[in-house]
Amino acid sequence: MKKTIAVPWQRAHDRTTIPTDSGIHQSIDKRLIPMPDPDSAILPTAYEGLARLQLEFDIYQKAAFPVRGPNFFALELNGEAGELANLEKKVWKGLEIEAERFANEAADVLIALLNYANARNVDLAKAVETKMKLIDERRRK
Repeated sequence: MKKTIAVPWQRAHDRTTIPTDSGIHQSIDKRLIPMPDPDSAILPTAYEGLARLQLEFDIYQKAAFPVRGPNFFALELNGEAGELANLEKKVWKGLEIEAERFANEAADVLIALLNYANARNVDLAKAVETKMKLIDERRRK
């Protein structure tokens, strides 16, 4: 479902021109121009911490485990995500799980993801920022 945002009525200057892909300016009704979505204003923007964390993991990984490649880390990531999913399955079945176990498995997933991204030369900060913008665009449609 398309999310619409009310545009204030502007009687005096309802029309404006916008450039088209062909470079020709087209006259349109200003009330048809989408207003900024307030939810879009809260999109994450501070990806520097992620970039620094990834760099530090890369330095450590290359020093401590220089022969492990992306295939290893992809399998490790899936294994760790599976362990986290198993904890959730236990909760779903009514068992009590200590919060520390979730934290440990979530940390394992993040570590494996950082190592995988480094092995594949993926800039996670840039990739996440790009993906969040895409998700936000889809959400607004």
